[in-house]
Amino acid sequence: MIGLLSLFLIAPPAASQILSTVAIDALYFQRDESGVLEKTITALETRLTENPKEFDSMWRLSRSLVRRGERLEKKKEKIAAFSRAEKGLAAALNIRDDAAEVHFWHGIALGRLGQTRGIMRSLFMIGPMKTRMRRVLALDPRHSGAYHVLGELYHQLPRLVGGSKRLAVENLEKALEYGPNHSSHYPALAEVYLAAGRKKDAIRVLEAFEGITRPADPPELAGHRKNVRRLLQRLR
Repeated sequence: MIGLLSLFLIAPPAASQILSTVAIDALYFQRDESGVLEKTITALETRLTENPKEFDSMWRLSRSLVRRGERLEKKKEKIAAFSRAEKGLAAALNIRDDAAEVHFWHGIALGRLGQTRGIMRSLFMIGPMKTRMRRVLALDPRHSGAYHVLGELYHQLPRLVGGSKRLAVENLEKALEYGPNHSSHYPALAEVYLAAGRKKDAIRVLEAFEGITRPADPPELAGHRKNVRRLLQRLR
């Protein structure tokens, strides 16, 4: 795998070179390396030039555009990336409506777009986000990412518009149960435990973080480890 990836890191794919879905996913999960995210986007755009309605490339491009938007600094540029991602995912869902991961990323794109525009807490975004995540769970009842998003929504929203400490805990506990290799679940669950006055449970979850041996998304691990250590330092 490393040898294959090293070839991709030397130079972006030539216009005539169409990378396989497996190769593109391998690049995506190396996106913490310099320039790799943009190479992933270029490779997907190349595939879509050949076949503009190719479902797997459509949603994967939007997933990478969400990641691009998360890295950008300027609000206008972030909105452009998230908006393009949302439109691409909506188009992919018009082709195929039964893919849980695509509904998930559509919800993420909507959330990032609303968050960047400053309306994440408004009623305008709550409904669409919940609808997407519930659709994900209807298709895949063990999708830990959807439980995570719902848990975060219940945690962040004011009680008057649907916030709930109990539901935040319940959903993030399910997220960790179904996705123990997803590093994001640990600090998120610890935070909602703290909000619910459950300090010991928060510490227990944070200490369990180091038990991750095969992270589901390796590029995210280092950032979540920093959050975990910061929380532990504060609590001990």
